[in-house]
Amino acid sequence: MFNNKRRDSRDECIIPVEFIGSTKDTYVGTARNISPGGICFQSEQCLEFGEPVYIRKLNGTTPEAFSAYTALVKWRSKSFNRHLYLIGAQYTVKGVLTPIPAERRPLVPCEMCGKTHLDEIYRTDDHLMLCSYCFREVGGLASDTFRDGICRFLQGNVI
Repeated sequence: MFNNKRRDSRDECIIPVEFIGSTKDTYVGTARNISPGGICFQSEQCLEFGEPVYIRKLNGTTPEAFSAYTALVKWRSKSFNRHLYLIGAQYTVKGVLTPIPAERRPLVPCEMCGKTHLDEIYRTDDHLMLCSYCFREVGGLASDTFRDGICRFLQGNVI
């Protein structure tokens, strides 16, 4: 009898993803399953345990409305195909990549760095508006406490 001790249920999928690890190079892979707390994807690129990774869905539908994530690698294993790795990552920040019309670009700043005139911005699950650089930086923070503190500060909910 199989006893599933996972916190969240997994939804099987085959969705192309693009990801950036600590090398800052862009790679492609395939999401194999997605849950509210993380993602398992397959790639030729090997990522290290604890490495921050930015993941963007290229197309397809999933149970969640989010299209971009920052996550930390929690596990990795060789796939049956010796040239591929299965990588499990836990989300740190979820976001929706939103294009900004040209006439609104001066009016929509990143709430962390203040940069304006952006082509697109990420609306996070905490309702923050962040540029791509800040989205990856906040999500790459190793400490949940520190990351949550920054998000609360940006929301104006400092106690």
